[in-house]
Amino acid sequence: MYVTLITFVFAFLWIIPSSSNVNGDLNNDGSLDLNDAIFGLQLLAGMRDDTPKPSYVMINLGDSLTNGTQSGLKNVHEDTQKNGFAEILANQLRTKVALTWSNPYLTKNKVRKKPDEIPYNLGVDSATIKDLMTTKASPDYIPVNINVLPSQLDPNLLNALMSPIPKIKNAPVSQLEAALHVASLHRNKKIIFTLWIGNNDVIWSVTNNFGTEITMEKINAYLNDVANQHDLETVKSNLTHVVNQLKAVPNSHIFIGTLPYMTRPAFFFTKEDIERLAQFPNPEITALKEGESIGLGPYLTLASNGIFNASSPNATANAYISQLTDTHILSPNEIQVVDARIDAINAHINTLRETGTVTIVNTFEIFQKVYENTLEINGHKIYKTFGCGGFSFDAFHPSNTIHAYLANAFIEKINESLHLAIPLVDVKSIFENDPYQDRDGDHFAPGPGDDIIGVEARQYRLYDCDDSRADIIAPFVSGMPCSGK
Repeated sequence: MYVTLITFVFAFLWIIPSSSNVNGDLNNDGSLDLNDAIFGLQLLAGMRDDTPKPSYVMINLGDSLTNGTQSGLKNVHEDTQKNGFAEILANQLRTKVALTWSNPYLTKNKVRKKPDEIPYNLGVDSATIKDLMTTKASPDYIPVNINVLPSQLDPNLLNALMSPIPKIKNAPVSQLEAALHVASLHRNKKIIFTLWIGNNDVIWSVTNNFGTEITMEKINAYLNDVANQHDLETVKSNLTHVVNQLKAVPNSHIFIGTLPYMTRPAFFFTKEDIERLAQFPNPEITALKEGESIGLGPYLTLASNGIFNASSPNATANAYISQLTDTHILSPNEIQVVDARIDAINAHINTLRETGTVTIVNTFEIFQKVYENTLEINGHKIYKTFGCGGFSFDAFHPSNTIHAYLANAFIEKINESLHLAIPLVDVKSIFENDPYQDRDGDHFAPGPGDDIIGVEARQYRLYDCDDSRADIIAPFVSGMPCSGK
């Protein structure tokens, strides 16, 4: 009887529409097998919706925000990639469409776990717009020991992420060329491109060397660097070129993220931020003027010297802060120059909007809410200061919760533009399991563990030793090592 029933189900599968290339492959795994028979039985029993899912491909282009970096410069591997907005977005898309997509998971040594699997998330940590267009992975590349500046793209990382596309094409490929190749593999499917690039064409004007080289001269030099194509006119021209290349792909729709301000992330500490983290009674930082902030490096140096612990009063903290030089302080005038560049790039991004082809995703707005400390989940306020929920331990890359908000921003525009009904991410669920959220109200988070965070976060011991007790805080401020660590 069971054999007859299974035989009937397989016969039934052949006449049911499927979004796969294999007739009757209802679960879209590329083959007709027992799983499809079980799926068919569930259809007959009314336990499944037999409406075929539309087929889509998603290809992601960008930098570390797309790549999935967290808690350290170029600290990207499977444990961080799975928290990124691209993976969260893919998981939500799969609930309503037959999605072709994969994330090129890395080990902590930047080695691809599946080097022969075609990557669909093509974001690369530290990529500029020029890098996306012209910096190429090689088919015969041999990994080498190489030290790169934080603002430079790591060739080992690029080659690991693009594999095996250069070998397939037998030619060096850039991120953009890789995207066009992947798209060419799916000529009969609808393609979703996400494009979020340009952050690294601005941020290193103020964050270089851990925020110890903040001067108007260096800011202007970086933002007007024609050779490296950070100047505004070239940035706009390059963005237009990338979009035009992607628009030429049949059946494609491009979703472009706007850039956040680079002068406001947790990397920069205002007087209010320092007062939030300082442990001495009634902290009042008067050594910083209104609108000024200090970079991550100077802040961590002061904190590691005990300047903000419980036994160091206001006078001591203010005395040390007042000794900081102009190179350590981001001034209102400098902020105005850098923010104006972001405004100009975002204004250009908005000119690229094209009904039915190019949609703008307002990711800028999400970061603004983080910067302004206006996000709240079930009465829990998320602060922009790292360890307070908005960012991971490198003070620039978002926490898991913020990545969920970013995914939802893309989902809303995808639904609006493609007339889909992709469910929004349950942000509350991700928040409840986010190691970058402070649970005990002391403004320090436990983090995901020493084996996941980058070397800088481990070095400065940025994690809360016990997130169930507000009197036990992160060692970088308390000076007390975690028990058992």
